[in-house]
Amino acid sequence: MRKFYIITLVVLACVFAVSGIFAAADWYREDRTTNIISVGELSGDLIDIYEQGTIVMPGDHVSKVVSVKNSGSSDGLVRVRLESMWADSGEETAPEQFSFEVNEKNWLFDAGTGYYYYLGVLAPGETTEPLLDSFSVSGPELNNYYSYRPGCILVTMEMVQAAAEGISLWDKTNSDLGIEYQERPGYSAEDDTGVDFEGPEDGFLFGDNGDLFASFKNILPGQTIIQRINVGSRHGETTEIFLKATPTDGTTLSPETEAQLTELLTKYVDLKVSVGGNVVYRGPVWQDGVRLKSAGAETAISGLYDDGISLGRFYTGDGLPVTVELELSRDVGNEFQDLAGEIDWVFSASGTDQPPIPQTGDKSNRIYLIIMLAAGAACLVLMAARAVAVRKKRGGRNVNGVRFVMPVLSALLLTGLLIGAAILTGGTSAFMTDAESCENEASMGELSIELSEPSFVPDQVLHPCQTVDKDPQVTNTGSVPALVYLKVTVPIKRVKTVSHETKMILPAESHELFSFAASEDWLPVGRYNRFEPNGDHYAIYVYGYRGVLGPGETTPPLFETVTFINLLEGELPAGTEAVIDIDAYGLQSEHIADKLDIDARLQYGYDKFFKE
Repeated sequence: MRKFYIITLVVLACVFAVSGIFAAADWYREDRTTNIISVGELSGDLIDIYEQGTIVMPGDHVSKVVSVKNSGSSDGLVRVRLESMWADSGEETAPEQFSFEVNEKNWLFDAGTGYYYYLGVLAPGETTEPLLDSFSVSGPELNNYYSYRPGCILVTMEMVQAAAEGISLWDKTNSDLGIEYQERPGYSAEDDTGVDFEGPEDGFLFGDNGDLFASFKNILPGQTIIQRINVGSRHGETTEIFLKATPTDGTTLSPETEAQLTELLTKYVDLKVSVGGNVVYRGPVWQDGVRLKSAGAETAISGLYDDGISLGRFYTGDGLPVTVELELSRDVGNEFQDLAGEIDWVFSASGTDQPPIPQTGDKSNRIYLIIMLAAGAACLVLMAARAVAVRKKRGGRNVNGVRFVMPVLSALLLTGLLIGAAILTGGTSAFMTDAESCENEASMGELSIELSEPSFVPDQVLHPCQTVDKDPQVTNTGSVPALVYLKVTVPIKRVKTVSHETKMILPAESHELFSFAASEDWLPVGRYNRFEPNGDHYAIYVYGYRGVLGPGETTPPLFETVTFINLLEGELPAGTEAVIDIDAYGLQSEHIADKLDIDARLQYGYDKFFKE
């Protein structure tokens, strides 16, 4: 008897173990790559070739060669001042007593400042043409009073960075000196890097030897450097990817250098992260920063060091350019020159691998479920039959609670069969919901919403950088309070664009054709990409209204305007329709996570009822 029950329990345990195949699994994966960020160095050496202690007689021409060498790592502009004086008294010499034979071809004298300006940009390792070859002493102006008096020629050199209009420190411009300077471009397609998420087991694969921020080297005050990282996912399930920055574990930096790096990254560096053209973070690398729900809508949060930022949800094959702009403040002092430090850029992903639930018409998993149900039912029937046999053998007496065993077994069997039937036939249960596109109204029960755009003018001809009125809002035309959502579908095209800052043509990349600034009255609850079989690519943004919309009430607009991308003329064929679609969704507010705050309710409602 006991052996029989043991065998039966083992069979049931196997059934439940097999059912574990159909359980969802949550996972988290984190990988990091260490990168070097460095500040450029500006340093100049004054070269003064002169034989000290030379006895000079009136009328002599004395050799003295003055030039400047750039010994730093950044392009520089140079100016030099020449002063002559009597060393024993500090008294300046008269102009007619000493004269300098200056190279006026390569140097320009400014009487207002008293400096000679070198007419060129001095690259690292280069040396200027000599400012001075020799000086002369006037005979008639020097009598015996000056015999054996020590004279002195004081040479003062200054150098400023050529980049980011460093010459403005001298209250001049490059054009004042006739200098044409081609700055290091803020962005270069050659510096593009990439990272792919392979899955929970293999994690993130970093390209370019892991140096994702290769362009963040030798940065100078006032410069903005742009690094583009192509982020993709090859995992078979929906994956949300995050980015944050942390100090490097086991750093070899001295405590002084580490403290200086922290000061630089918290006080003088402004970091902006954009995904598909929409800004998702702006602030310092470490400490408290500002996250932008979209361009122009700011909310204070913990900085990139503490929490990181979401780069969005990615599907298999998804890839989006993540643009990271680093701007170094003009207030950075010389004490930060040639500073180099390590930063860990941490990429993380989380998600849920869904079980292979059978779909309507899909019989691939149904066989396994039938086997499980049949095995479970067979075990229950055998247990019941065994109990009846024991009862008969013992004269029909109720032994060991057999009277109770039979109803319990029958209930279990019936429950199992009902569950199996539900799984095999499929079933749905839902709260009241509503969905609508811009020109249609859909309702269920007493929940009804209406989408409108009062200021939008359809069929407009758009030009690069053009901003047009578009103000989607939702009205509750039903009789029950509702939680409402707006889905924004933005087309993505691979096109060449023109940089707003440099006016340079940028190489073809996948760009969202429109940008917008979402109101703080709307909470971003979802973002993902959609790929159509014909090759069309779209970025999807979903927002929830931060309030319960009563009957007859209308939400504020999600945004007021949209701006067309600054694409190169002719990148899209004439007559191409570029449409930013808006869809509205409604959900009854009652009994939907009532105990949570409005933001949490909106996220819950989206995840449970509308998330694709």
